[in-house]
Amino acid sequence: MIVALTAALGFGACFKALQAARVVGLAFSYFLVKEMAPATRKNKDVIWIGAFCAALMAYGCLTLLWSPDKMAGAKEICLYAVHFIILMEMIVFGMKVIEAGESSMNAIGKGWMIAIGGTAVIGIIEVTTGWHIPFENANLDNLEIHLEDDSLVHRRIVRGTFENMSQYDVLMVMAMPFIIWIMLWGKRLWLKVTAGALLVACYAFMRFNATRGGLIVSMVMALAIVAIYWMKYGWKGALATIGAIAIIGTTSWVYEKKIDTDTGRVVAMRTDTKRIVDGSTRTVIAEEMVNEEKKETKRWVTGQGVGSMQEVSPHNLFLEFLYCFGGVWFALLMAGVIKYALNIFKVKEKEKLVLMIATAVTLPVCYIMDSTYLLSPMFYVSLGALYLMIYENTRSEQPVAE
Repeated sequence: MIVALTAALGFGACFKALQAARVVGLAFSYFLVKEMAPATRKNKDVIWIGAFCAALMAYGCLTLLWSPDKMAGAKEICLYAVHFIILMEMIVFGMKVIEAGESSMNAIGKGWMIAIGGTAVIGIIEVTTGWHIPFENANLDNLEIHLEDDSLVHRRIVRGTFENMSQYDVLMVMAMPFIIWIMLWGKRLWLKVTAGALLVACYAFMRFNATRGGLIVSMVMALAIVAIYWMKYGWKGALATIGAIAIIGTTSWVYEKKIDTDTGRVVAMRTDTKRIVDGSTRTVIAEEMVNEEKKETKRWVTGQGVGSMQEVSPHNLFLEFLYCFGGVWFALLMAGVIKYALNIFKVKEKEKLVLMIATAVTLPVCYIMDSTYLLSPMFYVSLGALYLMIYENTRSEQPVAE
């Protein structure tokens, strides 16, 4: 069930509101009810997380009284209900796997691998031929970029099964820690090799897309992999890993030349310090949101309400939550997340601790790469998977098998 929930994310934006992950989540709701009681007896976190979701859901219904778009808000309430079910399923089903003496990371990693593997086939076609799935709301206006010297750079992007490349980059970023997990600690050789190949595909696709967040996460995760191999095999392991990365990078450069696209110049432009700081759309959006809420300061406390995302797209999970639900709920959420995240430092295996710290460092970057996180099922699958990563590796009795 965990594999199915995670793998369903590979269908991306297909089927519109009836996205595969939502349908699968609803189909498994009976099993969630069946396993909820045993799970709460073994882990009180399930009670607190479930209570928070239920209370937030109730408050969301209350915000319909002042929501700027009540019809959209009512639809969003339905989506929140489905997504909270998905979150609880990931946690409860994962705990059942762990209690059986196995590793939930194995199931989660396989699910992400299937999701990335399926979309990678489409991605290869996209960068080779320039063809993309013709979504109604897809944006393909930025395939050619004028640089500061007025030269025109042709580019190829990868959207996979999503409407834009940022959404696909978020999927890859969320999948990376668990694919790396399988590559490093998987028990079967073919799984480890497949995970490594998919990781290379993710790096290549994010280089083509050249989203700033994707590039930052790629670099941090690459450093984490080098550090882990150094800790496991010494300086020879680190040098071998750096050599492999260099070979992959050179191969990617040769391929880019063959298909006549200058990804290097696009990356250089997108990562220019001045360009990142000045004229950032996220900065403009944030300023607009702050100025809007200054007109009615109580909304900092109560939030604009569900449905408000129809009027503004902050490209920032934190602003998104604050804007919708207000400062009180935001403070409660951040307090709970920070308190639980500190458990990372209880992990005894240094290699796994490095990967988990790298994941924690890159999450804030991941959460400002796209928009409407709260209405995306992959955010809730990822959240449940991250909870299980910490829970599994900080409990007294570790799983004995993968």
